Amino acid sequence: MLISYQQTTRRLMLNDQTFAKVNDFDLKDWINVARNQVAGETECCRAQVPLTLVPSQQVYAFSTIAMPSASYQGVIAVRLGFIGSTRLDFRSFEWFSEFYWESGAVGQPVRMAQQGQGTLGSLYFDPVPNASFLVSLDTATLPAPLVDVTSDEIIPAIWTDAVPYFAAYMGFLQQGDKAAADDMFARYTAFVGRGRTAATPSVLPDYQPDGAAAKQSMPPARQQVSQARPA
Repeated sequence: MLISYQQTTRRLMLNDQTFAKVNDFDLKDWINVARNQVAGETECCRAQVPLTLVPSQQVYAFSTIAMPSASYQGVIAVRLGFIGSTRLDFRSFEWFSEFYWESGAVGQPVRMAQQGQGTLGSLYFDPVPNASFLVSLDTATLPAPLVDVTSDEIIPAIWTDAVPYFAAYMGFLQQGDKAAADDMFARYTAFVGRGRTAATPSVLPDYQPDGAAAKQSMPPARQQVSQARPA
């Protein structure tokens, strides 16, 4: 996949078939930056991963979450969490910290919240575990850098089509051609949007990646947040 990205960026966007403008080292860096941007913007690199909770530990850094293979660089966001068949109540950190952060309760966790962001993210659990619990997390990840022709690409098609455009954007910025860079960024944005349209099932037209549709479908009691601190 790396060679395909390099050839597309050179031939279709940088018009550099003779390698006169860009060397392979710079091109590889731009491609890997582009891949991170696509994965971060679309959350298209998903992985179901385990996290083991240990007694008395409430906070867990994303860096402690084991990736399914070397093709994944690390977690940037958590979407869902389960202990067995029980889904954890995933709340904003502001709500969590107001009601549960220092509740003092111990036991099997029933709720969690994310505080840190991106690769420096962290998860808080309540109650504080009183034993070992295995949490299954649905996560959005970054892809590991492509280093050579043997590197696996985990960004799914059709989002791979957007990668060369962002790489070309960075190339034109380095060359000082702002107009061409802006054009490539606009094309990148269009392809990312087309990827989301293609990947979102037409049978679920109201689906929103941020969970808005899911919140709308919740029973009213689940949508309301009590203003009183739980006993």
